Amino acid sequence: PPDPVVRAELLAQLTAAPPPNDMWEVGGASNFMITAARLGQRVACLGQLGPDVYGDFFRNVMEAEHVAAILPLDPAAAAQSATLLCFVLVGPQSEHA
Repeated sequence: PPDPVVRAELLAQLTAAPPPNDMWEVGGASNFMITAARLGQRVACLGQLGPDVYGDFFRNVMEAEHVAAILPLDPAAAAQSATLLCFVLVGPQSEHA
């Protein structure tokens, strides 16, 4: 939504009550890493994953796709962090909103 207040409310709603995880995907650069791993390349991922449902989902997908994880440099700080999120909003005709 173009209105910043409405957008903030929508994002708060999405993070408070996430959609079912069968609607999730790792997306973006992660798709590239998965493709490279499937083609037999050695691939590793470095990113911000917290101890939450989003981080668990990402870790599980990457592990299943044989993409190695780089362990946190500071595990105590990582345990206090939230997973960085990107919501892609899709309109009625499946266009990015």
